[in-house]
Amino acid sequence: MAALELVRTLRDLGAGLDEIRRLLAEEITVRDLAAAHLALVERQLGRLRTRRAGLRAVVRQEEFVDHLRPWRPLLPEDPTGEQLDAWIELADMVRDAGFRRAVRDYFGETFADAADHGRDDPSTQAQIAEQVELLARARAAAEAGVPVDSREARQVATRWVALTASRCGERDLTEVRRQIVAADPGPQVARHVALLGRYHALTATINGTPQPVVHAPASTWLYAAVAALP
Repeated sequence: MAALELVRTLRDLGAGLDEIRRLLAEEITVRDLAAAHLALVERQLGRLRTRRAGLRAVVRQEEFVDHLRPWRPLLPEDPTGEQLDAWIELADMVRDAGFRRAVRDYFGETFADAADHGRDDPSTQAQIAEQVELLARARAAAEAGVPVDSREARQVATRWVALTASRCGERDLTEVRRQIVAADPGPQVARHVALLGRYHALTATINGTPQPVVHAPASTWLYAAVAALP
């Protein structure tokens, strides 16, 4: 009876019939068999975690696509004179090689930590996706006037602290939060406004949407939201 229960347990754990025969014939021990299957399970878990990270990245991409729509200018079929002027100015702006290079450098530095760890790694891709999502949500919240001490702000800020900790390999979230709050977002804000403020203003004119709040981009709102965490 005991042997039957052992066989049933081993089958539930995925042991093959040949392995069970060898065990019953005392060619291998239960410990050896368990160790082999433990190694197999851990390898499977590693593959599943990688797959989960990739799937989460895809899901998050779909979640923040709507937040990125204001970046895309869409000239209406019957534009006003103001919209046409904005379209022409924006076209000249994006054709400028210096502007395109500055934008690439800006976003390259923004995601530099993730790039240094390899963009091909699924977990890194998931971090990049979450970073972009949170920045998009923060920008939308800032422009909508969402209070930095609101429930929505706490959720975004808490995820931002956890993401920052994961990227820098720091386990002490309190210390990560302190470092974020101590950092001065002023230079980054000034650079963002100088580089992209006019782009956002022109895009809003073309799309017929409210003008963006250029003095409160995502980084300013995020820092304030982190500082307001209880």
